[in-house]
Amino acid sequence: MALLNSTLAAYGAKEVAAMGITQKIYSIVILAIVGFTFGSQPLIGYNYGTKNWKRLREALHFEILVQVVYAVVSALILIIFAHTIVGLFMNDAAIVNSGSYMLFATLITTPLAGVIMVYTTVFQSIGNAWGALIMSLARQGVVYFAAMLLLEHILGLSGRKLHLM
Repeated sequence: MALLNSTLAAYGAKEVAAMGITQKIYSIVILAIVGFTFGSQPLIGYNYGTKNWKRLREALHFEILVQVVYAVVSALILIIFAHTIVGLFMNDAAIVNSGSYMLFATLITTPLAGVIMVYTTVFQSIGNAWGALIMSLARQGVVYFAAMLLLEHILGLSGRKLHLM
C-alpha cells in the first residue's frame, strides 16, 4: 500500500483518496474470499492426508467454482453501482470518478485472486509452507510490484497513455 500510495501521490491527493476508498470496498470482497478459502483448508488437509484424491479434486473444483462465481457476481454488482458506492465515502466528483475507475480495474482481477488463494491454501494444507510463501509473495509482492511499475510507466494512471518505444 505504501508503494501504491507513493506512486499515486505524483498524480495528486485526490487519486490517493480514490485508491483508499477503492481498497476499502475491495477488502470486503477479498475478505469473503479469504474466509471461504480458509474455511475449506481443513477439508483439503484431511483429504490430502487420507490420500482421498477423488474427494480432494471435487473439493478443489467446488471451491474454485464458488470463488469464481462469487467474484464475478460481486464484481458485477459493485461495477454497476460503483459511482453510488464510492460516493458514499466522498462527495467530490473527481474522487468518485477516479475511485469508480479504480474499483473497476481492481475488480476485474478478483476471480484470478480467488483461484490463487485456493492454491496458496492447498500448499498450506499439505504442509508445503515454502510453496505457500512463494505463491503469496509472488502474488502480493513480486508480480504486483513489477506489474504496477511497468504498467504505470507504459500506460500512465488511467491506462490510456501509451508510449511507443
